Formats: sequence, C-alpha cells, structure tokens
Amino acid sequence: MRAGRPYEKQAADPPVDFTKVSSREYLAVCGQCHRQSAVRDAGPHGELNYWPSTPEFYPPNKSRPFGEFSRKAFYKDGRFRETTFIVESLQRSACFQKGQVNCGHCHDLHGKDPANNLKSLRFAADSDRMCTQCHTSQSLKTPAHTRHAANSEASRCVSCHMPAIMNSMLFRARTHQIDDVPNVARLERFGQDESPNACLLCHQEKNVAWLKAALRKR
Repeated sequence: MRAGRPYEKQAADPPVDFTKVSSREYLAVCGQCHRQSAVRDAGPHGELNYWPSTPEFYPPNKSRPFGEFSRKAFYKDGRFRETTFIVESLQRSACFQKGQVNCGHCHDLHGKDPANNLKSLRFAADSDRMCTQCHTSQSLKTPAHTRHAANSEASRCVSCHMPAIMNSMLFRARTHQIDDVPNVARLERFGQDESPNACLLCHQEKNVAWLKAALRKR
C-alpha cells in the first residue's frame, strides 16, 4: 500500500498467506489473541499486533513463565484450566510437536455461514474428520477404539481426547491438548475436581473403581 500498488487480497482476507507459513508461525499469528502468556509491547504509536520492521506483520511475542500466573489457572495435574491458554495447550500436544498440526487443520477462520458455525470448524457436521484427516487408520475402527456405538457422542474423537474441561466466560470449552487421554492415576491422586476425567464427565454416577475396571477390559 505504501508503494502505491493495489492490494490483491479482499477486505476480509487475512494479511498472511497461511499456506506458506510453518505451524509455529501459524500459531504465532493466532496466539496474538488466543494465548495468555504472550508479552505484548506496544509500538511507538501505541499499536499492538503490528510489527512493520519484520517481513510478517505480527510481532515476535515473548512468553511469560507459567510460574508467574496464579495457580488457579491450572489443574493440580498440570493441565490448563482457562481458555486463555488454548494455544499453549495445543503446543503441548504431540499433534503439534510431532505432527505439525496448526489451527487451520480444524478451523476455517473466514469460513462461510459463521452465524451457524460459531466455532469456525472446518468439518462442523462431522468433527471426526478433523482427526482422521491425519489419523487415517482410525477412520474405520471407531467402535473398537472407543468401546461405544459408532454414531454416539461418546465415539467422537473429541469426547475423549479433547474433553470440555476449560473455563470460559459462558461455557466449558474443550482442551486443545489434543493427545489428552483418560488417566486413572491422576484421577486417584487429585480427584475429579482437580484432574477431570473425560469418562466421568459423562458417567457422573460412576467412580474411580468402576473406571479402573472398565479400562482394564480394553
């Protein structure tokens, strides 16, 4: 724009070509708003999230050590409790560290029909596709893997691996530490309030003993 050349992108298009950035750069862009620990320094005119001295428009934000946050931000088992740590949760997962997953694998940030797709999900009608696009071996083995009926809510990938355990303003959000699995040892040590277990989120009438027996049958 400063050079007087026409801007090729449409008004609602993001200024970054997300097909040409790494997963870490992708999360850096989204993390400007969706991470808690970024240290944001305002520019000379008070601007935030804009850095004209680098090829990218976004600043290379630093992160605050987690020890500087209140312990209320975390469960006693170490997982994040608050949705402001969505990006940090994803960064902890093997899907990001080994598989280079990024936000765009599951979310279409400028998708169609936003009024009916508030979470901007790429596959809102079939959430399992967000997982099976990489984990192809699980696409035909859902009942054997989940021990629940194939079309049930309990058989959705997110029900076990992304349980709704994070506090938000109006609802409980899903953790984005995607490789989360129901862990009995943590549950026994800290209890459901400080180590929420995905199985007991649904089977609220059950207890730890039942869960241990059920998992041994797998």
